[in-house]
Amino acid sequence: MVAATLLVFIAAPRSILALDLTQLEALIYWSLIHLAIFASICSFSCLKYTSAYLSGCQLTAHTFLAPFWVAFLGLKFLEKKLRPLC
Repeated sequence: MVAATLLVFIAAPRSILALDLTQLEALIYWSLIHLAIFASICSFSCLKYTSAYLSGCQLTAHTFLAPFWVAFLGLKFLEKKLRPLC
């Protein structure tokens, strides 16, 4: 998570520094906390369950490919367009 944070900060430092975190509503903070906790629990549970049925190599491949598929499907079905970072 630290590495991902650093990569995002390196990719778009001006956008991140321009964001005024004090102006965000409490609902946004509660949503982020909720997602962080329950997404972590769900991911851990799924990996724990699949580790009983898959080999270590297959489990590692699944773990690394899951974010790719989420991004790909988001671009494909939600019609999101990639924009340049600069």
